[in-house]
Amino acid sequence: MSNILLVVSDLHLADGQSILEGFSDTQQAAFEGLVAAALATGPLGRADNVELIINGDCFDFLATPPYQPEGISDISTALAKLQKIVAAHGPFFETLRHFTDTPGRHVTFITGNHDIELCFEEVQTQIREAISRARDDGRISFCPTRFYRPLPDVYIEHGNHYDFWNRTGLWDEQGQPLD
Repeated sequence: MSNILLVVSDLHLADGQSILEGFSDTQQAAFEGLVAAALATGPLGRADNVELIINGDCFDFLATPPYQPEGISDISTALAKLQKIVAAHGPFFETLRHFTDTPGRHVTFITGNHDIELCFEEVQTQIREAISRARDDGRISFCPTRFYRPLPDVYIEHGNHYDFWNRTGLWDEQGQPLD
């Protein structure tokens, strides 16, 4: 059995209007090319299992209004922001749907400092629905901890823990999320 891990990071999908929007048509085309490589006709298509790991900041909740001056997020605000992101990036979610519809393909989202809202179960549910139209699709998973170990010898971390501005306060020393 062959397994492939594809890791991308910092896509920064926002509402499509913000000057801070990080994901345009160019990035979408490159993302589609990467995903196509892991489909049946692509060079990685013969692999039994391909996991697409999006290593933090897939979504940029900080760059999507409404902005919270206190820096605190809540579920209703996060869902409103996610709705704007989904509306602005239909092709992205369609690409992920096509990827996960292929047998042996799944995606894992690692939480970053711009998408800490991925820790909310309601946000996870909305993302699953945007990708697969199912609330509990097992092909789409979320890693709320500071690091992800898909294999014993593979360690993946977004790295914002080392950033001066946000290195404390999101996770404990074992990498578990704080309330």
